[in-house]
Amino acid sequence: NPNGPFTIEFWAKPSNNTASLLSPVSSMSFTTGRLGYLFYQNAASWQFRVGVASTTTASLINGGSVVPNQWQHVVGVFTPTTLPAGTMTLYVDGVLVAAGVGNFEPNTDAAFFVGSTASPNRTFDGAVDEVAFYSAALNAGQIAAHFAARTANPAGYAAQILQDAPVGYWRLNEPAKAFPVAANAGTLGSAADGDYVGTTNTEGPSGSLYPGLEGSNKAAAFDGTASSYVQADSLGVAGPLTM
Repeated sequence: NPNGPFTIEFWAKPSNNTASLLSPVSSMSFTTGRLGYLFYQNAASWQFRVGVASTTTASLINGGSVVPNQWQHVVGVFTPTTLPAGTMTLYVDGVLVAAGVGNFEPNTDAAFFVGSTASPNRTFDGAVDEVAFYSAALNAGQIAAHFAARTANPAGYAAQILQDAPVGYWRLNEPAKAFPVAANAGTLGSAADGDYVGTTNTEGPSGSLYPGLEGSNKAAAFDGTASSYVQADSLGVAGPLTM
């Protein structure tokens, strides 16, 4: 997060226009006030938020129409006046749809997320592409040109984005990472398999100290963050139950 002006742009393809507060892009703290910025799909409109450490109430503007199952170009710009105060603008498909004032301080304790907030929650229902972050306030002409490039210069789209020197540009063309499977040895079988997310294997209880467990027994090691876990679908057990 910068101290000065910044711009975030991305393409999003929401699955619906009824779900409230789903985040396609976020770099906002939920532990220290609301440091940083984020975007929400707020049902049928787009929302851009910025915040500071001293309050959990973020500054926000809403605008544009969410169109289900259609790619839309979304851009948020923050231009400081006297920090933390500044102006916020929101563009959808190359057109200014909202403007306002807000207070912003850089997020120093949460990661940058695509498709979720830092909680992590309010996961986006749809697709996100071509996420770019600039440490400058792009002007209306630049933003309109980026939107138009999708059809006017599709083969040169990435080159056109790079001409404006984003400090971060994620094209998201790589294959999605396949998480290792946490195999279920219980009676539900593979229907209750889980996924290892952000974990590593470590030595588990085994050997002479734990007779009955094989010497090659392993355990899942977690790093204490919200992005390290093993996840499985609901087991569908109403009770009684024992863990």
